[in-house]
Amino acid sequence: MFDHRYQQLTFRPGPYLDAPWSPGSPLLDEETLPATRTAGSGWLRIEHGPWLHLMPGPVEAADGWKVHVAALPWDAAAVAGVCWEICRELGVPVKLLRSRGLVLASQQKYADPAASGKVVTCYPSPQRLRKLCEALAGALRGRAAPRIIGELQVPDSPVFLRHGAFHEQWTTGADGRLVPAVGGDRPDVRGRRDNGPTPDEPSYVTELRAASGTTPSAAVLDFTDIRVVHRSNAGGVYQALRRDGRTVLLKEARHHAGLDAGGSTAAVRLRHEWDALRRTSGSGVTPEPVDHLTVGDSDFLVLEWIEGVSLAAAVSRRHPVVQGDRTPGRVDGYLAWVDRVVTRSRAALTALHSRGVVHRDVQPANLIDTGDRVVVIDLESCAIDGVAVARGVATPGFSTGSERLTPGDPAADLVGLRRVHSMLVNPMTPVLEHRPDLEDHLSQVGHADLGRGEAPAPAGVPGEDQLVAGIRAVATPERADRLFPGDVEQFSGPRGGLGLLYGAAGVLLALSRLGHRPDPEWTAWLVRRALADGPFPRGLATGADGVAWALARLGATEAATELVDRFLLGTGTTAAAPVPWWHHGGAGRALALAGLGRLLNRADLIRQAAAETGQVVDVVRAGNTPAGYRPGLSHGWSGLGLALLALRDAGVPGDPGEAAQIALDRELTAATYRGGQLLTREGSTLLPYLGRGSAAAGLLAMRLRVEPGSDGLRLSHLEQVVEGVRATCAQPVAVFAGLLTGRGGLLAVLDALSAGDHPMLAEHRSRLAWHTVPRRSPGGEPWLGVLGDHNLRCAADLATGAAGMLVAVAPRPGVLLLDLLGLAPGCLAERR
Repeated sequence: MFDHRYQQLTFRPGPYLDAPWSPGSPLLDEETLPATRTAGSGWLRIEHGPWLHLMPGPVEAADGWKVHVAALPWDAAAVAGVCWEICRELGVPVKLLRSRGLVLASQQKYADPAASGKVVTCYPSPQRLRKLCEALAGALRGRAAPRIIGELQVPDSPVFLRHGAFHEQWTTGADGRLVPAVGGDRPDVRGRRDNGPTPDEPSYVTELRAASGTTPSAAVLDFTDIRVVHRSNAGGVYQALRRDGRTVLLKEARHHAGLDAGGSTAAVRLRHEWDALRRTSGSGVTPEPVDHLTVGDSDFLVLEWIEGVSLAAAVSRRHPVVQGDRTPGRVDGYLAWVDRVVTRSRAALTALHSRGVVHRDVQPANLIDTGDRVVVIDLESCAIDGVAVARGVATPGFSTGSERLTPGDPAADLVGLRRVHSMLVNPMTPVLEHRPDLEDHLSQVGHADLGRGEAPAPAGVPGEDQLVAGIRAVATPERADRLFPGDVEQFSGPRGGLGLLYGAAGVLLALSRLGHRPDPEWTAWLVRRALADGPFPRGLATGADGVAWALARLGATEAATELVDRFLLGTGTTAAAPVPWWHHGGAGRALALAGLGRLLNRADLIRQAAAETGQVVDVVRAGNTPAGYRPGLSHGWSGLGLALLALRDAGVPGDPGEAAQIALDRELTAATYRGGQLLTREGSTLLPYLGRGSAAAGLLAMRLRVEPGSDGLRLSHLEQVVEGVRATCAQPVAVFAGLLTGRGGLLAVLDALSAGDHPMLAEHRSRLAWHTVPRRSPGGEPWLGVLGDHNLRCAADLATGAAGMLVAVAPRPGVLLLDLLGLAPGCLAERR
C-alpha cells in the first residue's frame, strides 16, 4: 500500500508529512533564481507551491506545447539563470523550481517518475517554440541531466517538449478522482508522449517526432519474457529470460536519475552494487552477478534469479497469530523456522563481512529464504572496504542508529538483524523507529502472543485529554492548505486538507461528537477555505459533499447552504464521479445529500439524493464492476451496501435494501476464510481492515441479519460472515493504528459486532498506545502525537491519526464511527 508520494512528503525533516516547499522548510534556502537576478525586469514574480513563476503578463493560452528543461540539483541555479535570460529576451513566460533542495527532493529514488527532472517549464506561443528550443538547446548542450520520461527531446540537450495545460485545469478521471486536465475535460497524462491529437501542431514538433522515431537505439536487451517486479524513479526491476533459457533479474538505473539524500545517482549505486557482488561471487550468500551493461539512457545489472520468499512476505504467510492458528505444533514449527533463518542470515552477513562488504540495509525484504539458505539481496547501500556511495536509502525502523557508525562497521548489519528477529516474533517492531523505549515490551508481547511467555503489563490506553491536547498543539490556522497535519491524501488534489477523512472537517466533527467544542477559529478556517474560489472535488470522504455535511452538523448551516448552492448544485460544481463507491462516488454523495436535506430542510437535496441512490442501485443490479473497485468500505461493495441501508433508513425513496444484499454477495466473491478469519483479497494480498479489507463486510452482514424475509439458510450464511469478521477483528496483530487500514478500525468494528462486549477490545485499546509519541507543550503540559499510516510521521486526521484514535478509545467506538461516516441508523435523519 506504500506509494511514491510518501518519499517527497518525508524528505523535509519534521514530525509530520509535509510538502518540501511548505513555510519554513530548510529545503527552500538555496534559491535557484534569487530576486536580485530578476529585479528591474518589469516581469511578474510569483511564488506558488514549489514553483517560481516569471511572466511578462498573464498567460492567455489554455494549453499548448510546453518546453521542459532538466537539470541536476548542483547545476540547477546555472541552468535556471540561462533559461531566465533566454525567456526574458524572447518574452516567454517561465516557471522554475524555487530551490536546489526542491530539485533534489523531486529527483529522489521514490519520487514521481513522471515529474522527475523537470526544473524549468516554459510556455511559448507556437510562433516562438522553435526559436526558444534552439536557443535553450544551444546554450545548454552537453549538460548532464535526467531524461524526462515520455517527452520529445531536442537532440543532445536537456530540453524536452510535451503538449499540456498552461493553466491549472482539473477533470474527473475514470476512477472518479480529480486529475489534471488539458483542453477542459481531457486528462493531462504525464509520462507518455501522446496525450491525444493536438490541433495545429507546430511543424517543429512534427520534425522532432520524426527524428526521434528514426534514431536507432544504442543497444538491444538480449532477453525475452520480461516482467516488471518493481518500478521507481531510479528505474525498473524485472524478471527476464535469457536466450540460453536462464532466468535472471534485471536492475535498471536511469542515468542522472533516482538520487539519494546525498545526491548519488542510481547509476553510481548500481555500479557500486556490481562491484560488491563481484566481491562476494561464489559465496552463495548473494545473487551471482552476470553482467553490467548500458542500453540507451540506462545501465542494467544482470543477476542470478533467486527462487525463494523474502522474510517480509514470510511473516504474513507463516506467523501463527497472523494466520489465526496458535496451536502448539504451529507455534513450535514457526519459532524453529525463525531460529533457522536468523542463524542463516547471521552466517550470510558474516560471509559478507569477511569479504569487506557491510550491507547497511538489513531488513526483512532484503533477506530471501530459499529453503536451504538465506540470500542477501539489494546491496546498493553497502560499504566496500569502508566506502559507501549511498546515503538515506536504508529502510526506517531497521537501520536505526547505524548512521552513527562508520560505513565499514559490521555492527550496522547486526542492528538490522536484531530488528528483523524482533519483527519475526512481533510484526509491530517497525514502530521502534519512533518508540525505541518499547523494544523490550514488544518482544515480551510477541512471545506472549505466541504462547511462549507471560504478557507484560499493558502499555495503558491513550488518554482522551492528551489526544485532544495533541490536536490543539498541532493546529496551524495560519496555513492556507491545511489546518491539521494528516495523511498523504491531503496533498493528492485540490483542497485535500479540508475533507472528512483526511482534513479539517473530520477532525472538527469528531471533536464535536465527543463533546470537545472546536475552537471557533478552526471552524472559521474551514468555512473560509471551503468557500474560496477554485476546483472542489465531489464526494463524501474527501470532497465538497462531506465538507458541507460536516459544516451543517457543526451548526454552520449558512456556510453549508452556500457550499451546497455553489459547489454541489451551482456553477462551481465539479463533474460527479462516474463510480458508485462510498468514498467519492454516488453512494457517498447520496449519503451527504440526504443528510444535508434533513439538516437544511431542503427537499431538492432529498430528491437529488434519491436520484443518486437510484443510479447506485442500477449499478449493483447491472452486474458489472466499476473502475477503482477494492474490497472494503472506501471503494468496495460493502461500503456501498452499508450506504444503501443508511439511505433506506433515512427514508430516501427507492428500494436499496435488496441491492445491499446483492452488494454483500458480490463483495464475498473476493473473500476467503483463513484460520476462522474472513479476509478479502486485493491482488495477491489478504486484508482485514475497514477501508480496504473484510471488516466492512462484517458490518454489512450484521445489518442484513435483521432484514425481514431472510430464510434460515441466508441467516446462517450471514452469521458465518459476522463470525469470520469478528475473529478477524479480534486478531492482535495490526501494523498501523488508523481507522481505515489499522487497529483503530478493527477495534471499532469488533465493538459493533460484539455490542461492546469482547475481551480483545481492551487489548486493542492498550496496543494503540504503541502508536503514540509523547510530547510536551512549551509550558510543560503533556500531549500525544499519533503515528499515521506506515508509521512514518504523526497525523491528526480522522482516517489515520489522532482524531481517529479519539474515536477508537471512546466508550462505543463502533457506534461513533458509523455516525461520523454517515452509516449509523438515524444519523441522516437528524435535524437542528
